[in-house]
Amino acid sequence: MLHSVIIVTWNAAAVLDRCLASVARQAVDGNLETIVVDNASTDDTEAVLDRHAGRVRVIRNAENLGFSGGNNQGAEAATGEVLHFLNSDTELLQPDALRRLGDALRVHDVGMVGPRLVQPDGALEPSCTAHPTVAASLAVALGLHRILPNRARARVYPRAWSHDESRTMDWLVGAALSVRADLFRAVGGFWPIQYGEEADLARKVQDHGYTVRFVHDVSVMHVGNVSNQQRFSSPDRAGRAARAEVAYLDRHVGGLRAAAIRSIVGAGHAGRAAVLGLLGERERAAVYRSMAAVYLRGAR
Repeated sequence: MLHSVIIVTWNAAAVLDRCLASVARQAVDGNLETIVVDNASTDDTEAVLDRHAGRVRVIRNAENLGFSGGNNQGAEAATGEVLHFLNSDTELLQPDALRRLGDALRVHDVGMVGPRLVQPDGALEPSCTAHPTVAASLAVALGLHRILPNRARARVYPRAWSHDESRTMDWLVGAALSVRADLFRAVGGFWPIQYGEEADLARKVQDHGYTVRFVHDVSVMHVGNVSNQQRFSSPDRAGRAARAEVAYLDRHVGGLRAAAIRSIVGAGHAGRAAVLGLLGERERAAVYRSMAAVYLRGAR
């Protein structure tokens, strides 16, 4: 099996070296190629890539094509049967991580898999989540997910689930994802909207008859927001993410169900913003206000 690792980077020289070093340590069955798509970085990325010359194929862009554009570009150039998409601020913590993720894709109905994500201090970073439904949105807006048993949270609100076993999920956070290459191309790759890329991809994978699998015993460290926090404030990032979520609802849910989910989630965000404002947590309140505004008016 030929494995292709695709890493899109922009001004992430501080973390890119460790990411590439962790890829270089991988032991896989077959061959491994690494493709870095540099989205017009202006920091020391070039020096980092020079240190890995000979092990990495570099695609240099004159402008920032974003997560989707860069990853689709890398996938087009890749020759592997499996595409491993890694954020530049990730680090593979096991020397056989890619092999094990590739093995998980050998099961006949599995089309996309993702590992357990951990923060630099080793704490779990929730990476499993569910497609939106009216019932789940209402439960989360009312805070009812907090009293559900662990197994029920895995279905209703997987971000609050323990992530302690491998299982089929609706979708996974895109910091580290592995996909069958032929399937990725068949579904059209990542959509062009910023954020929500992995949710849309998972839905398209499922529409083609495949499942999405969380692999709990493969761990990847993820720093998080190394590039985006240089460009956008926390409320701005939250608003952009909310616009992508609403776009997902319009594309994959639609009609009265999408309208109901928008209203429920928007009201929940607005309520949290009000409570946080009263508690003096201004930045967190601004994040929820930003998301509430998008949900309550739609993704315009």
